Amino acid sequence: VGTTTLVLNIAAKLARPDRSVVVAEMFLECGSASPLLRQTPSVHLGKLLDASSGPITRELLDRHLVATPFGFRLLFAPPRIDQSEQMAPARAKAVLDALVGLADLVMVDLHNIGNPLLKEVVRGCEFISIVLEPEPIAIQLARSTHEVLASYGIEREAMGAVVVNRAALTGGMMLSEIESQLGSKIVGAVPPASECSALAHKAGSLLVVTQPDSKPAAVLAAIAGRFAARAVGSLQG
Repeated sequence: VGTTTLVLNIAAKLARPDRSVVVAEMFLECGSASPLLRQTPSVHLGKLLDASSGPITRELLDRHLVATPFGFRLLFAPPRIDQSEQMAPARAKAVLDALVGLADLVMVDLHNIGNPLLKEVVRGCEFISIVLEPEPIAIQLARSTHEVLASYGIEREAMGAVVVNRAALTGGMMLSEIESQLGSKIVGAVPPASECSALAHKAGSLLVVTQPDSKPAAVLAAIAGRFAARAVGSLQG
């Protein structure tokens, strides 16, 4: 429901001259960032996970990070399905460990947190946010994902959620009800932004850049502020 779009926009708000930010698409399906930003990266995660490329070092990883005009660097997922490799858990964790040494903040885009191959990557994160719509089935799936995270040893305080409203639904659930059912904090609630998102995509840019004064951009900036805090706070608090 827009996880990659959310990550990229928040990263743009977090990046500044005195704070380096890296975004990593840590999955091997066809990447979402490359079509969103209208780029075809020549380096990507698939090449790193090939054991023949040698040990994962900061120097090797640094050469696979692509600078963006938004202030952060990006480790793309493979842009095509046929370019993907098998993900060895130890090698994926080594990528995350090396990333931590290359930036002040690292944001990891994980499309399937429950994938056992990503268990060690998930354990290496300080805070994990599920992105969901305000619908009962989405909440049920999010609760199941929280149970998987708990089985990995992730504490409840290190989990949260961002609610994305893709349409102005009159029957959507209240945030307090979602928070109660999830049993974890709501970090933010993004209002419908289909037109703003379409304009940004057409420009190969990000919503917070093309429409910085819009309501969705203000909400994304507020969410970025919560993620940047030492302890990620709740929208309800």
